[in-house]
Amino acid sequence: PDGPVGLHKYKVRLIFDVVDMPMSWPVDVNTHEARAYCAWKSSIDKPAHPYRLISEGEHNVIRDKATKDLSKGVKRDFIMVYDGFNCATNSNGDNKYNSNLAWGSQSPVDALAPSHTGHHDVFGNAWHWCEDDFNGLDGFEVHPLYTDFSTPCIDGLHQMILGGSFISTGDEASIWSRFHFRPHFHQHAGFRMVSAAQNEAKILPKQGTNGASNSANMVQGHTSAVDEEKMLDEHMLFHYGARMDVFPWENGPSSATGFPSRVAQLLVDAASQNGVAANRVMDLGCSVGGSSFELCSTFQEVVGIDVSSPYITAANEMKADGQRSYQRKEEGAVFTTLLASTDNDVDRTRVKFEVADPTALSPEVYGKFDAVLVNGLLERLHAPEACLKNLVAAEGVMKPGSLLVITSAGNWSPVNTPQSQWLGGYKNESGAYVSTLEGITSCLGSRAKMIRKEDTPLLVRNDNRQYSFSMVEVSVWKIGA
Repeated sequence: PDGPVGLHKYKVRLIFDVVDMPMSWPVDVNTHEARAYCAWKSSIDKPAHPYRLISEGEHNVIRDKATKDLSKGVKRDFIMVYDGFNCATNSNGDNKYNSNLAWGSQSPVDALAPSHTGHHDVFGNAWHWCEDDFNGLDGFEVHPLYTDFSTPCIDGLHQMILGGSFISTGDEASIWSRFHFRPHFHQHAGFRMVSAAQNEAKILPKQGTNGASNSANMVQGHTSAVDEEKMLDEHMLFHYGARMDVFPWENGPSSATGFPSRVAQLLVDAASQNGVAANRVMDLGCSVGGSSFELCSTFQEVVGIDVSSPYITAANEMKADGQRSYQRKEEGAVFTTLLASTDNDVDRTRVKFEVADPTALSPEVYGKFDAVLVNGLLERLHAPEACLKNLVAAEGVMKPGSLLVITSAGNWSPVNTPQSQWLGGYKNESGAYVSTLEGITSCLGSRAKMIRKEDTPLLVRNDNRQYSFSMVEVSVWKIGA
């Protein structure tokens, strides 16, 4: 405060100076503060539609027509034409932005010419917090040279920011810049209020991944709360359902039930047969934890990792209580409540469950492991090759001489994984068919040797008369020194 309290006279600290409060400058806030102001202002003005933040689509609408002139090619992006000194001179009508360090601080919001729609500072001065969660555009694919720039933030926990600020330069100042920050951060960002009947902002489910983001639903924003609960119930049945709960028929593939337990036991047997210590094991892609609890019977410490916060929440409930209720679909809209439980002999204190990015596991965080189970995960990742190479690298989480067990049904889909990142299920340049096992072998290289391979059945119950059956390829690898 500048003067006695209550006079509302203030100074503001700039980068190089302290000046009287310039009331016409943008206000830097985080998303929560911006929304709180919108709510307060709505209570005062009582508009027909409550104020909210601008959406990405609306931000595109208010941009100056010069940025939409396709005949100019890349030169419709002012940052591709003007250096910082000339960004704000408005000498040509399209350079009217306090961006690219045109000035050394923010400036009055009406100091420069508006867009053709009458809106000032659509670019530059301060970023715009948007209603949208950060999301992938149609056709979004991960580039193999930078697999974890965007996808860790497509999780419903990162807010979209558009337009750049006075201090944004290069690609951050571009008209094509779409960036993301956690909503509680301050980032030279302000906001523009909108009152409209509709809100077309793209809101993603709050995955709680803290940066891990791999499913297509997270990228496209198509998962509803109902779908999430349905998938969670299906995973609970798959991991914990008794044989008669899953497949009560006398005739049929009943031997395909209990897959999570069977694959965990396969790892335990392989470790025993190959002299691998049963100290620490990672269940990567653990879902709701069925395999993890099975591994507890042998290994002293089990770490279950998944990208899905709801799955990990359910797994931790199983750890805490030893049981959890869920819904099994019977037919149409009829469901039966079942109770999942762990074996009383399982020491649940041996396991811990965490949400994490499977492609970026660090030994500094998780330590080294005697064995890792990668269970049906690869086909769900944007960058499966990065996941495998990171696991077996000398600086990765696997000890020399450890075991890696990989299960895969080869069900690759561009919805989950860009086709350029598929490990198999395609033809190479010479027209030869590349299988998933060949792709895995290529990824692991000389760091791993396959010591066992088998095909094992897997059965998923959809309802009381419909099932999905797969023959899963299981490969066991010994990691070299």
